[in-house]
Amino acid sequence: MPAVAALAIKQADGVGEILDKGVLPVVLGGDDTVLLGCLLAVRRRGSAGLVLLDGHTDYWDLPDGNGELSGSDLWIATGHGPDVIADLEVRRPLVRPEA
Repeated sequence: MPAVAALAIKQADGVGEILDKGVLPVVLGGDDTVLLGCLLAVRRRGSAGLVLLDGHTDYWDLPDGNGELSGSDLWIATGHGPDVIADLEVRRPLVRPEA
């Protein structure tokens, strides 16, 4: 999980550079955890909103901090889970869970 957190922070740096130029970034990733770095980049600049289209809810609980993060990315982004991934840069939550 620390590796995913480090990757999310690095990704947020790159996405942030694009946002700071006033350009809308398009990010393609290998699994759903790509969401975390994108949201962190936006969250660094204030509040963030999210519309998520996916074939699954991606809101799987990781009670012991273990499991497949790609099925839990929305759960993590809304502030749940281990601090190492759910509280990136002390910005928990990346998005609020309200509909």
